[in-house]
Amino acid sequence: DTVSFTTFANPPGACGTLSQVAATTNASGQATAIYTASTTIGFCTITAAEASGGNGSLRITQTLSPLPPFPNSISVTASPLVISADGVSTATVGVTVTNQGAAVAGDPVVVQPAGICGRVTPAMGFTNAFGQVAMTYTASTSPGPCTVVATEAATNATGSATIFQTAPPNTVTLTLPQSSIPADGASTTTVTALVTSGAGAAVAGDQVLFNVAGSPPGSCGLLGGLVGITNASGQVAITYTASTTVGFCTITATEAASGGRAAATITQTLNPVPQGIVVAVTANPSSIKADGISTSTVTATVLDSTGAGMAGVPVMFTLNGTPGACGTVGPSVGVTSANGSLAVTYTASTSTGFCTITATQAASGGRGSTTITQVV
Repeated sequence: DTVSFTTFANPPGACGTLSQVAATTNASGQATAIYTASTTIGFCTITAAEASGGNGSLRITQTLSPLPPFPNSISVTASPLVISADGVSTATVGVTVTNQGAAVAGDPVVVQPAGICGRVTPAMGFTNAFGQVAMTYTASTSPGPCTVVATEAATNATGSATIFQTAPPNTVTLTLPQSSIPADGASTTTVTALVTSGAGAAVAGDQVLFNVAGSPPGSCGLLGGLVGITNASGQVAITYTASTTVGFCTITATEAASGGRAAATITQTLNPVPQGIVVAVTANPSSIKADGISTSTVTATVLDSTGAGMAGVPVMFTLNGTPGACGTVGPSVGVTSANGSLAVTYTASTSTGFCTITATQAASGGRGSTTITQVV
């Protein structure tokens, strides 16, 4: 069988020469080549590939010559030590190389994962003036430990740290066939919770706990059950029956296996549902600094079909916008005044971007919105 040899140097120049780049296996199935070092310290990976596609590799460390009187010492840290096995979570791997307590600068270092592992980037780095180099470990999607082994080139010293990858929490998705129902004490809707694993697979046999919170008080009806077990599709469904109080009912579903949860809000409207209601929303000012303290007054005005303000209507405010750009609004739920208006305070986050504030009125379930721009 013909075997081909190739080399890869890290850093460049860290590979020497091979006596031959191809060889034929002997009666024992062996093919050999003699490797002669270059004059650059570092790491040389030699890969052998045979004709049918099989291959294997090994890494040679080219050290200082002559070696120093005392070998280098290497310490490895990982922060954090525990991350989620979700394929995206990261940990910083820090490597420090010293010799008799003094920092070793300019030393090539490779970090190689071993076990149930993701990847380390970059593959190699050089120690700085403090003898340090940092790399990033990105989790795999399989729970379990991963040992990252660091090797420095000058004296071939090694050190390691272990990162523990935990199963990511389950995800709960809560769905409603409609977002509002009449507050008539009889109307019903179905609340469905779907539980999936971190890998997106349905989780069967998981206990799900449901609870409700109403604003104003009394605006939550009854659930057909407080606990359910997910089926083979990861779903559990219960029936919600309206109360006779107009307002908002937030239903929360919490699964037992990992504590994942989700919430959805039902609006209980007037019965019969009035038509032609308009919600006008304004923000003053509409542009504020992204400093975590600047504020804007957000006002929602609920008008009936004739344009007159509607008093005593519950209104809920929700936020959606550029990731990180939405701050907070308070209070999030209130009741309109005699002229049909309700004013709340929006407080900026510390990220620039756009945040849309949506006001939902409970009289008919209609909505209006305005956008605040957060600037430097």
